[in-house]
Amino acid sequence: MAPRKRILAIGHAQDGSGFARVMRGILGGLAHTFEIHQIGLHALGSEMEERWTLHPCRIPYDCYGIEELRLLLPKLKPDIVFVVQDLWIIPGYLTVLRGCNIPVVAYLPLDGRLTHPEIVEDLREVDHLVTYVPSACEQLRRAFEQSGTPEGGRTPRLHVIPHGVDVEHFYPV
Repeated sequence: MAPRKRILAIGHAQDGSGFARVMRGILGGLAHTFEIHQIGLHALGSEMEERWTLHPCRIPYDCYGIEELRLLLPKLKPDIVFVVQDLWIIPGYLTVLRGCNIPVVAYLPLDGRLTHPEIVEDLREVDHLVTYVPSACEQLRRAFEQSGTPEGGRTPRLHVIPHGVDVEHFYPV
């Protein structure tokens, strides 16, 4: 049997956080197929008993896990890096991943209109950008078009994957 592909996920792990709930839902669905390691932002130790390995950020000033990524990347040698984070924070991870030839998937919230299309320039190194809603995906598509593609540059593939619904808590009445 072939070894399972390894995902290094980066995102919130603190109970009660919306980002952590999203991350937990996604990783929970992938854990039976992939070996998953999560750089847990705001994790207070290993308080979460999940079906994957949680690596809390141990460096006090590393609130986004960028230094933790730098430390874990050579040890874990992931096949895929998966990030759940805000648009403007993702480029920090890309600086660490540059030249590693590891596919990067970013799942991000985007509410409202992108008034400065150039904000997407630093996201061109992402392989797949995933939004929660079609309107956000359309905003990103327009921003990439307006900013133009630099020579030799590329545009990430854009996708929409809505949040799942926990049918244990939400059900028809």
